[in-house]
Amino acid sequence: MQKPLLFLSACLLSLNLSPVYGQALSAEEKAEIKKYVATYVKKPISVNLAKAPIQGNTKADLTLIEFSDFQCPFCRESQATLEALRIKYGKRLRIAFINFPLSMHPQAKNAALAAWAAGQQGHFWEYHDRLFARQEKLGDELYVELAKALKLDLAKFNQDRASDQAAKAIEADKAQATKAGVNGTPTFVLNGIPMVNPPANLVEQVVVAWEKRGK
Repeated sequence: MQKPLLFLSACLLSLNLSPVYGQALSAEEKAEIKKYVATYVKKPISVNLAKAPIQGNTKADLTLIEFSDFQCPFCRESQATLEALRIKYGKRLRIAFINFPLSMHPQAKNAALAAWAAGQQGHFWEYHDRLFARQEKLGDELYVELAKALKLDLAKFNQDRASDQAAKAIEADKAQATKAGVNGTPTFVLNGIPMVNPPANLVEQVVVAWEKRGK
């Protein structure tokens, strides 16, 4: 098991970066990021994505894993960061999703089960987006409403989200997160490099450092 990702949280606080697009990073900040990235280039965080929903180019050279909780307000805010990264990197980027519902959020697991069930009918990402867009309404009524809006087979949707298979899938995600050292949301892992709730400009600098690895 990896150690909890505390160093990066401290690193982000020390860099004092503003959300999404902040002011340009200093040479000192870039040097710290380069040093941090080098650590994980040597020993990247490994996550099995065989059963994870993945969005984007299958041949992308950048894989960003989103460890997330549908009831976490910071996870909802981070969707803007992900969209900025999609726009910037285009076909270079693919995004995978791993559930990490926190116990402090009473609807997080139920929302994860509903999204998993939507995924069984090929609509995970649409459901994912709508859950975050209406986060303040999380609950059974919303889960059914979204399923209907996406024209899912409602009987199958309800059966799937209540199934042992769904529960095991969410628990497997949580186990992966714990093994990777994740202890809060949102946590991103980009090509094996972990970042805790990063703004887009920090992710971009991590990409730059990753591209220059070994140089």
